[in-house]
Amino acid sequence: MRSCAGAVLLLFMLCSCTTVRITDDPASKFYGQSTDGSGPVFTSDLPTQKGLKLPGRSSYIMKDRRGQIWIPLEYKKDRRAAENKVIVIKDFQFVKTIDDLPSFPIKVIEGHDVHAVLSAEDGVTGKVTFIKESDFSVAKILDIEGDIQDAVFDDTYLYVVSNITTDGKNSNLYRIQLDDFSSEKTIVESGRIYSIEAHLNELYLGVYSGLEGQSHLAIYDKDLGLIERIPSSQYPFDMVRKDNFLLILHVDLASVDKEVKSVLSRMDVRTRQIETLQLPQNFYHLSLVDDKAVVTSLASKTYVEVDIDAWRETVIEGEVFFRSNVVGK
Repeated sequence: MRSCAGAVLLLFMLCSCTTVRITDDPASKFYGQSTDGSGPVFTSDLPTQKGLKLPGRSSYIMKDRRGQIWIPLEYKKDRRAAENKVIVIKDFQFVKTIDDLPSFPIKVIEGHDVHAVLSAEDGVTGKVTFIKESDFSVAKILDIEGDIQDAVFDDTYLYVVSNITTDGKNSNLYRIQLDDFSSEKTIVESGRIYSIEAHLNELYLGVYSGLEGQSHLAIYDKDLGLIERIPSSQYPFDMVRKDNFLLILHVDLASVDKEVKSVLSRMDVRTRQIETLQLPQNFYHLSLVDDKAVVTSLASKTYVEVDIDAWRETVIEGEVFFRSNVVGK
């Protein structure tokens, strides 16, 4: 389904989509974390390609500009204990294990000279570990108030979002100076944040309130001032940006209805014009691969590729369960 809107995020109209099987296109396109009979593996979208066995499980992976894949190990294979490690691989070979982390990592955010490892602790606090790209050493560890969720770099700062669990309804937006690692923050009211993106002088926050009609996309300037809120009928769960387009994966977290389906929206950040696509099922990861958006599910081998410029989707009946986001070849 497809629609256009000005300041209202989700209004729907029917449209058709293309469905193909993975065997119709034998060239692998991307990689991610999956599982086989022995546990987690790093593998391609083609089951015929041998995967690399991993020592733990991950939900989010990152590919840096050198072609290295950073995999934060949230849990051991049995899910019983945190690993507190990030492994780095390239060409299906282990490059480095970073094991001096303060608590279990949930995401790695790509920067320039440093990357940021986001670590959760007790749900009340979190940490950001800055890792030097040159030698994988730790440059700095900072405490973050709240349940840490996501972050994004620009040339000068790292912006971090975390949920304040002590009040259950507000969140933090941090700005961390990369020169001296000093930080400041503001309170984002009326919701919990799980995703953040940036473009020019604006920050985009996906805010989930838990109340009908209250979820929204919050737009802040980089001095942490609120610009506007754009309502959403479903929660803006994950985001990526391509040029002037902000891609948002919406999930209805409050519903137990198995028939509820995710929605992908595309906002032109210059005009705020928004178009949406109704997806065939629930999806929880949004990735940018070779200028296309790819949405994957934790519980299905089906994934969707979206041509961002043409705004046209192709549903792929795949053969691999991806437990994480995906990265390009």
